[in-house]
Amino acid sequence: MALTDRLLKSKSSTPEGAHKDYPDGGGLLARKYKTGAVAFYYRYRWSGKQAIVKIGTYPEMPLKQAREKHQEFKRLIDSGVDPRRDKQRLKERLTFKEGIDYWYKHYVLKNRKECGWIMAAFKRWLYPTIGNWVIEDVNSSDWISAFQKITAPMMAKQLFMETKGAINYLIVLEIIDSSKLLHLKMKNIVTLPPPTRRIYTFDELRKMYNVMNNDSVAYENRAALLLVMFFGCRIGELRRAKKSDFNLREKLWIVPVENSKNKTTITRPVPDFLVPVIKQLMALSSNDLLIHGRRGVGLDSAAFSLRMKRAALTAGIDDFRAHGFRHTISTRLADMGVEPYIAEKLLGHKMAGVMAVYNQGQYIDQINIAMNAYHDKIIGTNDPLSVAS
Repeated sequence: MALTDRLLKSKSSTPEGAHKDYPDGGGLLARKYKTGAVAFYYRYRWSGKQAIVKIGTYPEMPLKQAREKHQEFKRLIDSGVDPRRDKQRLKERLTFKEGIDYWYKHYVLKNRKECGWIMAAFKRWLYPTIGNWVIEDVNSSDWISAFQKITAPMMAKQLFMETKGAINYLIVLEIIDSSKLLHLKMKNIVTLPPPTRRIYTFDELRKMYNVMNNDSVAYENRAALLLVMFFGCRIGELRRAKKSDFNLREKLWIVPVENSKNKTTITRPVPDFLVPVIKQLMALSSNDLLIHGRRGVGLDSAAFSLRMKRAALTAGIDDFRAHGFRHTISTRLADMGVEPYIAEKLLGHKMAGVMAVYNQGQYIDQINIAMNAYHDKIIGTNDPLSVAS
C-alpha cells in the first residue's frame, strides 16, 4: 500500500513499540516512531547484504520529495555507487558553491519555472566571496559581509531568501548538519527601502496611452504598455500569454492556471478598443507567444519590464513601475464608483471571506463596462480606434 500524507500525519498509525515501518514500494519506507516523529528510509541490497539509508524527515521533507530522492538513490545503485557513501561524500566539508549547485540541480530545476536568473545571481554576487568556503564554517559576520556586498537591496533580499531555502534543503537531506545563516533575519542583512505605491494620474495615463501613436517605439512595446494599463494584469501573465489564450470571437482573455500567481484561471473581457491591438500583435508574432523577443524566444521579467519602461519614458514618465498600473486601476475605478469586487476580478485577485466560497461569478459584462469607462476617462474625446494605428 502506497504512502499517503494522511497516513503519515495520522496519530492512529503511531506504533506502541519503538517504531513501525510503512512501505511505499521499491524499498522506500516511512518509519514512524513512538514519539510521533516520521522519517523516510531506503532499504536495498549492497554487495549481497541488506542495507538501509535515511532519506529525510517528515514533514520537513514532503512525500513527493522523498520519492524523488528515492529514485536518485536507485540510480546511484544502478551506476555502482552506494547511496550511503554518496551521502557521506557530500557531507564531507561541503562548500557553498557545491551546496548551491546540488540544490539547484536536484530541486530548483525540477520544481521552479524560469529559474536561470537564480544561478546567474549566485555566480555574480556570492560565489566570488564565499563560493569556496565550507558552509558550516561560515559564521554570522561572514554571511552578513557577503550579502552586504550586494549593491542592489532587492537582489540581496531575494538571494538571502534563496540561500536560506537552499540551506534548509541540504539540512533536510542531511547533507549538512547546520548553518549560522539560519539564525539571521532579513533586517541583519539588508535595509530595504520603504514600499512605494505608484498611482498614475489621468494625465500620465493619457500620455502613456498616446505612445501607441509613436512609431519610433516598437509596436510590441507600446502595445504591452497599453494592455497592462487596461487589464491591470501581472507582467508574467502577459509575457507568457499565447495567442491561443485569446478568444477574440467571444472577446475573452483566459489566463491559464500555470500563468496565474494564484494558481487559478483568470478570465477577462477584451474590450472592443483592445481587439485590434491584440490582432496586430498576433500578426507580428512568429509563433504562439503573443509577444516575444528575437528569434521567437520568450522574454524574462526584467527584459519585458525594461521594454515597457522605455516606452513609458517616451511619454515623459521617468519613474515608471509596471505594477503601478494595478494600484492605479484599483484606485481610479473606486473613485469612479465601480464596485471593489469588479476591480478585484479584473486584477485576478482571489475573492475574500464568504465571497471566495459562494461567489464564483466572472462578472465579464460588468468588468467590460468598467474597462470602457476607464478608457473613456483616460482619453476624453480621442478616437479609441487610434490605438491600432
